[in-house]
Amino acid sequence: DDAALQRTAQALAHQNVVDAQAPREYFDAVEQICLAHGGRPHWGKLHSLDADQLRERYPRFDDFLALRDRLDPERRFGNRYLERVLGA
Repeated sequence: DDAALQRTAQALAHQNVVDAQAPREYFDAVEQICLAHGGRPHWGKLHSLDADQLRERYPRFDDFLALRDRLDPERRFGNRYLERVLGA
């Protein structure tokens, strides 16, 4: 049952095909606009949120962390990105 995951959703896609190193200010501004309207980042895309900020946006964040603790207690599948977005 995925009732806990139900949420009205929309996606905003924006690509930069001209310059792979586009000004960071642009992406920061888009992120702030989306966050101001209740947006949440795509887990596989560039974003600046950390674990505390993501916890505010995902009601079952701590449930996921408990599952991670059970399945990967030694953090063999961890990396710096996951440390930032899930916490140490």
